[in-house]
Amino acid sequence: MPTDTENPCHGAGMPATKRPSAHIGFGRRLTALRKVRSLSQLDLAEALGIKQPTVSYYESQGGTPQADVLTRLAKVLGVTMDELLGTPGHRRALPTDDPAAQRMWKKFQQLLELPEPDQKAVLHMLGGLVAMRGKGRRSAHAPPPAHA
Repeated sequence: MPTDTENPCHGAGMPATKRPSAHIGFGRRLTALRKVRSLSQLDLAEALGIKQPTVSYYESQGGTPQADVLTRLAKVLGVTMDELLGTPGHRRALPTDDPAAQRMWKKFQQLLELPEPDQKAVLHMLGGLVAMRGKGRRSAHAPPPAHA
């Protein structure tokens, strides 16, 4: 695998141009996909054969990798190129015809588009609700308990 031993702003995996409006979404998507898989920037860099500052650049400064790195990124993260690049209308389908499950799947995919603090808040809330339901504290339609 090729390595990126040059300056992170001029390395082999760096883009020749930078278009901020198109790349801000890419950086957020890349960060979210990496974190969902519990990978550090260093883990991802090693899997791609590049340096950690290059991954940081892609995530925070609006850079988009060259095609060969994009291909490896999609493979390492287990997503399609359309998902990695955020191409509209190309989201992974849920293998069920249940409308409720499909609505929920769509919402979870939209979660990847939120800023990281919002993602964490939603996941924290969901985890708390699941834990509470698992203990049988409330029925599905009961109002939340009143706080004293």
